[in-house]
Amino acid sequence: APLQCCCGAPGRTLTLTVNPVLDSQKQSVYFVGIQTDVTDRVRSEEALRQSETNLRSLAETHAATLDALPAHVALLGADGRILSVNRQWRDAMAGADGAIFGGLGKDYGAILDDDRGPLAAQKPHLGEGMRAVLSGKRDLFSREYRGAGGPEPRWFKFVVAPVSPSEARGVVVMHFDISDRIKAEEALRAAKEQAEYANRSKSE
Repeated sequence: APLQCCCGAPGRTLTLTVNPVLDSQKQSVYFVGIQTDVTDRVRSEEALRQSETNLRSLAETHAATLDALPAHVALLGADGRILSVNRQWRDAMAGADGAIFGGLGKDYGAILDDDRGPLAAQKPHLGEGMRAVLSGKRDLFSREYRGAGGPEPRWFKFVVAPVSPSEARGVVVMHFDISDRIKAEEALRAAKEQAEYANRSKSE
């Protein structure tokens, strides 16, 4: 079997491969050595490993950032399909409003435009708004809506923003749960109406 080793001057990597030359009796007569400069290949392999490490670190940071956001977040590609989602989005898929959210690879525009889907009442506003941002016609789109499922009514704010302001690289879709704010506003309106009614009753 050939013998191979690595060596070289500082900054260079060489491989030395030594093969025996045999006679008719299968005895070694002499050896042939081949030295190859593999510096560029080794540097490319090291750069690739470092790039993979950096990408893994970036992906982990990206996922942690999305999970930390107080919203259901999905990253859509330029074709409107779901590329990645955060933990809140994944958890919501199993809940009462799960049909609002789609899994990886799904065409989110089709979900928003589904006549029988939970967001049918919002058609065509959400789908058209999302596509306007995808195409670069709008810098941002947002709309509040009422969720369709669950024993208690829930409200969300739907926000679409571009991934890049200068390139068509997809959009970030966010559903913020604004139920507490809506309920507080309704309670405030009810209290105001009761106060106004009480004042009118006193003046009569």
